[in-house]
Amino acid sequence: MSSNSPARPRRRLILAVTSAAVLLAATAIGMRRTGLTIAPGSVVLAVQAGEIGALTYQSDETVLKARRTAPSAAFDILAGPSNSLTRCSASPDLAGLLPQLTSITARRQLTPGQVDAEFPIKLGSFQLEDSIATEPMPRMTVRARADRSSLAFTYDNVAIETDTPPNVFAKLAAGCTALASK
Repeated sequence: MSSNSPARPRRRLILAVTSAAVLLAATAIGMRRTGLTIAPGSVVLAVQAGEIGALTYQSDETVLKARRTAPSAAFDILAGPSNSLTRCSASPDLAGLLPQLTSITARRQLTPGQVDAEFPIKLGSFQLEDSIATEPMPRMTVRARADRSSLAFTYDNVAIETDTPPNVFAKLAAGCTALASK
């Protein structure tokens, strides 16, 4: 196979996308075993938004399942209360939300006590699936401050306050009302 072969960039992409999921899992495992910390400003998840094939967001009130058949294609959405789901289509960037969910930066690491005390509102959970990796990325729990000014993400006993804007999850919860292509 020559170095100009189209398969070569694809392999690099596979490594980059799956490395993000591996980095997230390794970070969680390594932190439990070695006591490592996440420094403020650390990127804890970075995935190419165009390669996300599916996103699931679930709260006590609503569910949203976004799926697409090809990288960078529009999303087919199924959203709403579990007994009354609505279908719609959303843009390839999920109405501008996808870049905010595929690059997650830590403001600071949190202890379980800090999560409980400072982020009392459980908004739900979300999970991304890229179109290359064989396994989905870890499901993250999303919690908010009482005034909803900031978010915390937790995964397997690892928690961070994130720079992800809180309105991202309000829009996901709104489903087709906020995400449908106009």
